[in-house]
Amino acid sequence: MQADCFLWNPVSLESVKLPNLFQWVMDYHFLDCVLTLPMSNNVSGSTVYFLLEHQTTSEILLLYSQPGGKQWRSKCLDEYYEDLNNRCVRYLHYLKGKLYVFSGSLWQLEIELKQQQQLEHGHHYNDQTLSVSGFQVKRCPVLQHAAGSTLSLNYYEVESFDDIFQVNIFFSLNLRNLNNPHARASAVQVQRLDLSLMAWVEVKSLGDNVLFVGGQINATSSAADMALKRGCVFYTEPGDKSLYIFELEDDGITVILPFSKLPTPWFSGNWIMIPTLI
Repeated sequence: MQADCFLWNPVSLESVKLPNLFQWVMDYHFLDCVLTLPMSNNVSGSTVYFLLEHQTTSEILLLYSQPGGKQWRSKCLDEYYEDLNNRCVRYLHYLKGKLYVFSGSLWQLEIELKQQQQLEHGHHYNDQTLSVSGFQVKRCPVLQHAAGSTLSLNYYEVESFDDIFQVNIFFSLNLRNLNNPHARASAVQVQRLDLSLMAWVEVKSLGDNVLFVGGQINATSSAADMALKRGCVFYTEPGDKSLYIFELEDDGITVILPFSKLPTPWFSGNWIMIPTLI
């Protein structure tokens, strides 16, 4: 059936059915999605959240349901933004029991999840209520580049265990590559969200974390679990067959060509599967 939806565990190959999304797929862009517990845990105690934006009105909508549920519940988030025209909502994160909605502006949303028992048709069930509040996050100074160059920037947010990282990839557009939309990055900057300061703070080490960014999919993993060098950022660029590895502590970028034999024409993928060596 059109717009059927389910969770799929690529390790166990198990799937869990979710309510149908037909009501929203024609009118909304799906911006992001989070699951509050990993598929390896008791998924029945988890909740799935979708962040949507209406194609014509730009309404921001949050959909949520428990796996195996019969219908989606929704909450419009527009009333919590001070400036609807400049919000540029992009990411949804789940961190330490709370949801965070991040946009390109300084104004962000924190959503506290509250469970309460409801009585319906003589049966008790757990209902989830959402308490939404807005807050501002201070930006971290961006990297300084050589004078006279025109800069472009791609930024990605990645949730990693108990942290949220922002990866800024800078492109220097000079006369030699001005007409090349796929010019290689000139610098990479990694920031971490410090909730005690309500600010993005530049970091020089990721510890055991490795980050994967590019296209529509951002992810993180333990370097030890993946047998990868710790503290690296793996990223791709649209229209480019290369895989780039930024080593944060060494401040260097390595280029490898895992897709050199792709036939032409080809399309940039959203996922990169890196086999573990363990």
